[in-house]
Amino acid sequence: MSALHTQPPVIESIQNLFQSLRAEEEPFLSACFMSPREYEHLAADTSMIVFGDVGSGKTALYKMLCQHAVNENDQPSRLLIEWRPQPAIAKEDQNSLSTARRLTLQMLDACALTLVEHLTRFYVDFEQTPSWAQMRLLWFIRRSLQGDLVTRLEPVLSGQQSLELLTKIQGVSPDAVLYEPSPVQLIGELLTGLQGIGLAGIWIMADGFEGWAETEPEILGFNLKAFFSALSLFEDQRLNFKFFVPAPLEPAMMRASGILRRRVTPYHLQWGFTELMQIVEKRLALAIGRERASLREICNVPGLPDYLERVGGGSPREWLDQVQPLAQYYRENRLTKPIDVATWKKLCRQHPPHFWMDESGRNIRVGGREIPLDDVPPKAYNMLRYLYQHNGKVVSKAELYFLVYQGLESIPRSKDDKNYSSPAEYGGLIDTSIYRLRQAIEPDPYDPIILQPVRGHGVRLVSRW
Repeated sequence: MSALHTQPPVIESIQNLFQSLRAEEEPFLSACFMSPREYEHLAADTSMIVFGDVGSGKTALYKMLCQHAVNENDQPSRLLIEWRPQPAIAKEDQNSLSTARRLTLQMLDACALTLVEHLTRFYVDFEQTPSWAQMRLLWFIRRSLQGDLVTRLEPVLSGQQSLELLTKIQGVSPDAVLYEPSPVQLIGELLTGLQGIGLAGIWIMADGFEGWAETEPEILGFNLKAFFSALSLFEDQRLNFKFFVPAPLEPAMMRASGILRRRVTPYHLQWGFTELMQIVEKRLALAIGRERASLREICNVPGLPDYLERVGGGSPREWLDQVQPLAQYYRENRLTKPIDVATWKKLCRQHPPHFWMDESGRNIRVGGREIPLDDVPPKAYNMLRYLYQHNGKVVSKAELYFLVYQGLESIPRSKDDKNYSSPAEYGGLIDTSIYRLRQAIEPDPYDPIILQPVRGHGVRLVSRW
């Protein structure tokens, strides 16, 4: 499915297109966005949880769906709430009902603050709406906004119209109804009021969970599962949630009642080879200033597509990261022919894939792939960990054998030392371990760019953090 049609922006440098690869920092994103499968369903009025790995494009999809909620005249069709839930950290707070309520109150607060920003922007339209709609919206703000009213609203209010809006909000009693409203009743009043100002409903958008997922995955999983088990929030089809959640939390989230009872649809963001190539070529077209571009125009090396797949896995970010030096070299040197094999290999060595290692958990990522190490013996893994700790430095075979394999505190220097072994005795063992590690982690084990040999000295792990 093609991306939304936009006028291509002017790109001043390759770095702008390939350097950060963070969607939130890319004003040109819409010009090179590749819609995933089921995009129409994702953009519909339905609640979704989008699961995706790091670099899979969750934030890019998030940003494009936010744009989808605004029409061609820059008029919102729905009240778009960009929410950042704050999970409870303390163990004593881990109660499902209290967690769901606390997060719901956070959500209502975010709705109230966003509504104030909307009414400030479209204040003239707000004044022309029926009084019943005005009162419902003002009452919702007064009832749902937490903390001191003036302190919370000062950052978003400016000008005479904003002051008038603040006065109206202050003039509404939060106890204007005779009953204690539930969150669902509050949302119902808000939705009714939004109809009066021409908005079809509410989208609650949430992203940016990676930090929590890395440091407190169990707590984050518990909080989100509790929230998505509050079924009453998902009954009104005018209120839709679109959460973008790290893939490791999927097993826990799939047990949430909202998903089990089909109130919320899970979606795993995945890309096939053809789609990943299209993502690359869309961005390449911008990089070289053409309407369309093919990777073969830049570098027609037969092994390049397979290399990108081995290094990038299913991650658009890592595919683009590996294409960056090619695009930069091609453009800076004003080439008219594709990059040759020798230059490509040189660029690969200069720009190795990202390498990440969980030193205690035997988890390794090379580029966009998680590498299984089932066939790597513990001693070889310990060698890899030592090389990782000495990233960029030449490590001798003697270090790997005596300090890692044997676990000694120093390298024996004399035959008189009882722990001494000659290079002839341990060299083959170290070579076998390095061979097995290369088979596991190298994009091409026979032309290594991560565990690079240094003739006569040893081996060096070369990676980018």
